Parts: sequence; C-alpha cells; structure tokens
Amino acid sequence: MDNAPQVRYKTTIKQQWRRLRANIRNLFFLLCTRSKPHSKKQNNDTNKQDSILILRTDGIGDYLLFRNFLHEIKTAYPTHSITLLGNIAWQALSETLESESINNFIWLDRNRFHKNPFYALFFLRKIQSHIYNLFINPLQSRDAISETLAKHVFATYKCASEGDCVNLPVPKKQEADLIYTQLFPSKQSVVFEFYRNQDFFETLLGKKLFTKLYIESNQQRSLAKNKYTVLFIGANAAYRKWHIKNFKKVADYLIATYKMNILICGGKEDIENSKVLQQMIEISTNNTAIKVKNLVGQTTLINLLEIIQNAKLLISNETGCAHLGAIMQIPTIVISNGNHLGRFTPYPKNLSSNYYPVYHPSIMSHLENNKIYQELCKKI
Repeated sequence: MDNAPQVRYKTTIKQQWRRLRANIRNLFFLLCTRSKPHSKKQNNDTNKQDSILILRTDGIGDYLLFRNFLHEIKTAYPTHSITLLGNIAWQALSETLESESINNFIWLDRNRFHKNPFYALFFLRKIQSHIYNLFINPLQSRDAISETLAKHVFATYKCASEGDCVNLPVPKKQEADLIYTQLFPSKQSVVFEFYRNQDFFETLLGKKLFTKLYIESNQQRSLAKNKYTVLFIGANAAYRKWHIKNFKKVADYLIATYKMNILICGGKEDIENSKVLQQMIEISTNNTAIKVKNLVGQTTLINLLEIIQNAKLLISNETGCAHLGAIMQIPTIVISNGNHLGRFTPYPKNLSSNYYPVYHPSIMSHLENNKIYQELCKKI
C-alpha cells in the first residue's frame, strides 16, 4: 500500500502548525512591544549623542571575518556612540577585541530567542529603549531572527545588503526587504566572506577600503615550552565533525614522526568523545615524554585564542576555531565537508598563507593540493 498520501498529509499538518505558531508569536510581539515614540517628550534619547546600531547575530567565523570593519565605522563616525548587537556565543572575545571601536554591547542568545517567547519579548523591548540614527545589518544571508530584530529596532535610517535566500524563502525575504530604508546591491557570484563584507562597507561609507584581516592579541607566545598540536574536535553540527578515530590516527602520526604533544579542544558537548580520544591516543603511544592534554569544555574563546597562538599546528573541523588559526597565521589543517565552498573555505592566499583545507575526494579531485601539502610538511 502506498504511504505517500499519508506522509504528505503529515507534512502538511506540520507546516500548517509551524505557520500558526509563527503567526501567534508575531501577534504576541506586536501586542506587547513598544510603538515608536513620535514626540520629544516620549523619546528620552532625543538630546543624547548620535548613535549607530550594528547587527551581527551569526556564528564565530562570520564575526571574525567582519570585525575588522568595525574600526572603519568608528573612524567614519568618530562622534557617534556605536552599539554592537551580537551573538552571545562570541561575547567574551568581542568585548576583549572591540573595546576601542564599540561603546556598547547587546548580547543575544539565539537559542533562547527562538524557543522562549518571554525571553524574545524582553529582548525586543530592550532594543526598543533607544532610537538610533543609523541601523546597519551587513548579513549576506539574513534569517528570521535577524529580520525580527531589524523590524523592531527604532532607527531613523536602516540599511542592509540585498543578500540571498539561503536562510529565508523568497516571499519572506521580499517582505523583510521592506523593513529597510536602503538595500545595498550584493554580487550574485560566490565571494569569500571577508571580501563580501568589504564590498558592503565600501558601499555604506562611499569609499575604497584597505582593511586587513587580523586579530590583535596581547598574549605572549609562552604557553608551553614543548611544541604541541591542537586537535579541535567540535563543530556546530554533527555532520561537520570528523570521526575521533581519524583524529586518533593523525595524532599517532604526529607523535611518531614529530614527537608532537597533543592538546584536545572542543565544546562541552564533545566531552565524552574527547575522553575516548585521549584514552586511545595514550594507549597507542609508547613515548612517555609525550603529553596528551584534554581541554575540551574547559576553555573560553580567550583561552582558545592563546592556545592556538602558541601552537605549532591546528587540526580542526570547519568551525570558528579554524578561522582563529587561519587569521593568526598558524598552520591550520581544516577538515571540511565543502559546505559554503568559496564563501568560508578555502582562505585566499593573500588573507592566510597557512590554511590547508581537506575536502571529500570528490571535491579534492578538482583541486591541486599536492604543492600545499609539501609546503605544510616543511612548516611542521
């Protein structure tokens, strides 16, 4: 018996329920959020300093390929108070690195905003406590959360990139476009994300920018006297994680060939896998002088910055950690599934000469990597 009609029926019910839930949520926000003040009496910020709100609610890698342009905004608007509305996932790193460019920070917990309507309502009312002169949304792939925030922000002028429909269906994208005073054109071709951001801010500021990709760090290269490799086993999705058995094989090779110490890093969700990996490496090595240290779930982004800065080599899944290594010019091998190929991986050589991607054989067959690996061996 054909079950296709039944499956389609269940799918339709789920879709209708999602739409109904979204409509109820939007109505709830509409009824409970503030309306924009129209008079000086209503607007407590009228006589305050001119202000800018910049939105960046996506991942760590997205932030790292965008953050150097914050200095350009500060230079262009030296008398404005600049607020960054960012993802709480990279709060500690940003507050450390952007202390000179950003006056105020507002941190969003994306998971709570999505799942908890009361948190979402509180957050929307929080961002409505001020009327900004300029609201900037540089996201190429705007999503439901970014556009909900953009809709509820009070600003005289709102600008964004035309962007794409990666995270929004065409009808929703067209509806969201109406939020903005101006949309800046974006290239339809695949562009590395740093250059995509450069195009956006050049259009916004009306001038050519020569911004460099870098991370300034006051940390000293003195974490360990002995050389070590970082194995970063985490990622934001299971399908982007290389199996720990593969990391073990690489660790065995590095220990046997280069007498390399091993540091295992990752998120709290990787703790169990890290214990298994550490045990496998320790059992297989006969060199008692080699240290295998497990730091999974124990590091902040600031800690990770220092650890990577002092490493001889970083081997990582394609995640924020890989961007840290590449930007700090640490030899970085990235195991990638090819997701967003050309946009986030591989790094252009003029941005990082130490980024060595490893893709699935079907992708690798189209890339000339033999020379890259020879260069890598020399660096190690």
